[in-house]
Amino acid sequence: MGPEGRILFALAEGPLSLGELESATEMRRELLQDVLHKMAGYTPPAVVNESGKYRTKVPIFTASDFSLLLSECDRVAQDIHCKVVRPHAQEEHLLQMMSGLRLKRAYVHVPHVLEENDLAMPETAPLLPTGLCLVASDRPDQ
Repeated sequence: MGPEGRILFALAEGPLSLGELESATEMRRELLQDVLHKMAGYTPPAVVNESGKYRTKVPIFTASDFSLLLSECDRVAQDIHCKVVRPHAQEEHLLQMMSGLRLKRAYVHVPHVLEENDLAMPETAPLLPTGLCLVASDRPDQ
């Protein structure tokens, strides 16, 4: 790990003085000060010195943080899919039908990935009893 990474990992637990950082990173004071100065010059700054203590200005995530973050990202992505992507596709389909474009429907099976509470939502894809759902793919007739 490079000097920047050593500094960020040391600051992940909270603000540290220059002496504390020197001990935590096991870096020479001159090198530590040079790297801190360089990191303070990033846009936005990666570290700042407030009242004699250095603290990070960027989020630092541990492996355990990722499980929480990923589950929240999945929830947001599902919400976007249900409230934005699906209605847009339905509107496009309706506009194509209104314009007289003939469409051919092709059905493919995909693994069931919807949440249990999605089963009650009318806008979800039709579900098969086997745990698979049908997904329609509209293609203009040739």
